[in-house]
Amino acid sequence: FCPGLRSKLNGAWCLYKAWGRSEPVTRAPPLTVGMVQAMAGHFASNRLPSLAVMTLIAHHCMLRTCELFELRTGDVTFLPGRALLVLRETKMGQRVGIHQETTVADEWLLGKLRTLHARTRRGCTLLGVSPAEFRKHWRLARIAVGVPPKYTPYSLRRGGATCMFQHCGSFDQVADKGRWGSLAALRLYITTALAEMASDAELNAMQPKLLACARQLSQL
Repeated sequence: FCPGLRSKLNGAWCLYKAWGRSEPVTRAPPLTVGMVQAMAGHFASNRLPSLAVMTLIAHHCMLRTCELFELRTGDVTFLPGRALLVLRETKMGQRVGIHQETTVADEWLLGKLRTLHARTRRGCTLLGVSPAEFRKHWRLARIAVGVPPKYTPYSLRRGGATCMFQHCGSFDQVADKGRWGSLAALRLYITTALAEMASDAELNAMQPKLLACARQLSQL
């Protein structure tokens, strides 16, 4: 913001880097599959099918929050057995000047995405609501299913990465699907998430209510 100060604040930058190494980063905790399905079930039961489907896709594809908000009908290409999602203006894509891509291969989720895509006006976002409206609905769903306030929409990406690693056991596969440029950063991202999940005593207590809410997905 102040070009005249460039290269003249080296001492401050050294202090900032030292502080960054000693202070733990506060990240949104990972959403488990049960939590995501419960929240999606709440959306489905309240006649918000687009929010239900896109919440599940965000977890499945490890979408960043801005990617979830911006995904439009023209960004989806249906191929045999899968759907290709083109992610524009992504964090890594902007750095290297390209659009990134991810795929939806889950058979059940692919069918719901086809239905949502067909019902959405051409050129519109698949989510169908503004970011502010989504956050409002997210808060209401979170309260309804008993998920604590610390779980934010970004928890979808972190939870999706953790869930995929638990399934495949490969950091490389998770990095490829989640579009991470640094494998070392991803390892820290997932290992800390697994530790948080293991130490969270609230998770087991939530299970009965989460399961009951997840059954509402049948309304899709």
